[in-house]
Amino acid sequence: GTYKITTKFAVVLYKNYLQRIKSDIPRTIAVEFNNLSSSNFPDFSDDDISYCIEEMKNHKYITEDILGNITLEPTFYIYYGKSLQIQFK
Repeated sequence: GTYKITTKFAVVLYKNYLQRIKSDIPRTIAVEFNNLSSSNFPDFSDDDISYCIEEMKNHKYITEDILGNITLEPTFYIYYGKSLQIQFK
């Protein structure tokens, strides 16, 4: 259950990241996510999102600033890379 939801959320973040890069947004900006609420991620409740962010923060896959904006860290790609590659073949 809980592990899966974080992975599912990671996949959504990664999809957004890839779309941004395709739109010529620099990688340094593409890794930043603001306004992480269920209005932007309809498949997840605000509780789900908070849970996933805490979970990823604990593992240092993302960093979060005071305003609740997150940045994907290199460890994010290393950890989720395998499951993400499967998703995007």
